[in-house]
Amino acid sequence: MIARARRLRQNRSGSTMVEFALCASALFFALFFVIQGGQMLWTWQAMQGAAIDAARCAAIDAPSCLNIKTSKTATQTYAVGAAQARGVTGVTASANTLTVNATAGICGTTTGATFTAVYVKLTYTFGPVFMFNLSPALSAVACFPYLE
Repeated sequence: MIARARRLRQNRSGSTMVEFALCASALFFALFFVIQGGQMLWTWQAMQGAAIDAARCAAIDAPSCLNIKTSKTATQTYAVGAAQARGVTGVTASANTLTVNATAGICGTTTGATFTAVYVKLTYTFGPVFMFNLSPALSAVACFPYLE
């Protein structure tokens, strides 16, 4: 009986499996967290590009965006289409997810004088982050000078 206990105590054949189980769980958690962070960064970058395109389109009075002073809905539709073309399908033209303004001072000043600019803000609620009940709101803002 004592010899058997001594042999069991000296046996190390299962230690590698236990060490792998402890290290692998932390490794996989970190890996999935990095993948999810990359998806969030890609989504934000796509939204930023859509906001920039929509602000530029409205500022130059392109036919697809119409005049920003007369029709914000055309710019909103363009922004939603630009976001969807980039793979962000959760952006809608509702007022709580897409803001379009053409006002003086909202985008800052230039050499002490405020300028009128087209301001586009897209907001998108990202899905639940891996293993957490988080749904972060991503925002992309773009300003483009508007010559009246």
